[in-house]
Amino acid sequence: MLDDLSHASEDEVLAVVEKRWRGLQRLRELAGDENMDFKMLGGYEMFTNEEELFFGNAGTASPNSMKNRENNRLDRGL
Repeated sequence: MLDDLSHASEDEVLAVVEKRWRGLQRLRELAGDENMDFKMLGGYEMFTNEEELFFGNAGTASPNSMKNRENNRLDRGL
């Protein structure tokens, strides 16, 4: 997402995230969680010290602002 923010707006990136999420939900419906051995365990990013310096200052969007915007979009059914 941070790389996407370097060449797309926050709204555009959130739209892609939403499409990915909906695609994952559709795949889960079609194939089934057991068939894919799918487990909703969350996720995380790992950065080297140099990458952390770069990504810590990437763009003007913070993870919290993006999360709030995403939640608002989902609440509105977008």
